[in-house]
Amino acid sequence: TLRGYIRPREAAHGEGRVPTLLALLYARAKLRLGETDSADLWLTRAMRDTTQGAGQFDAYLASTLTELRLDQSRLKDARVVAAQLPAGRRGQRATAAMLRARLQRADGDPRGASAFLERELGTVWNDGQQRLTLFSLPLVTAGEWRLASGDARGADSLAVLARTAAAVDSVALVRSALAGRAELLRAQALRAGGRAAE
Repeated sequence: TLRGYIRPREAAHGEGRVPTLLALLYARAKLRLGETDSADLWLTRAMRDTTQGAGQFDAYLASTLTELRLDQSRLKDARVVAAQLPAGRRGQRATAAMLRARLQRADGDPRGASAFLERELGTVWNDGQQRLTLFSLPLVTAGEWRLASGDARGADSLAVLARTAAAVDSVALVRSALAGRAELLRAQALRAGGRAAE
């Protein structure tokens, strides 16, 4: 979808010459697809914009850059950026917790990472406020770690919560990649728990 916006802009203005927001969104999409080199290229393009409105996406830049550095196994760089992660809003808190937990896990503390992430998610999930789509990926991450540790039931429970968070509107359950990730995790957890038919 984003490529459909990028190609005509590049044709008109030159390679990589697209608005900062579009470059950032494209970098995030590439990161989700596991295309780290392309994600790095597009994120660099987004960060080089020094025009008046360039700083308005800093909250997304920090999380995207932290995730990219984690995926590249550049842990030292990831730590530097993770120290700048905003956590003032509930969605930001969930994202920051996921990324900091990934760092903790990469440092060799998988139990501590899981406990920290689930504690943070429990706080924002149970605070009596609206559930947010931004909770979905951290919940899937926590569920994947539960599954990897042999806890299929716990993974299933987290997958259900992630799907709930992803289902923000009527088309989310048929078009949302976040809902798809949650459903994939749920299927894996059910299979691991001996419930293959479900």
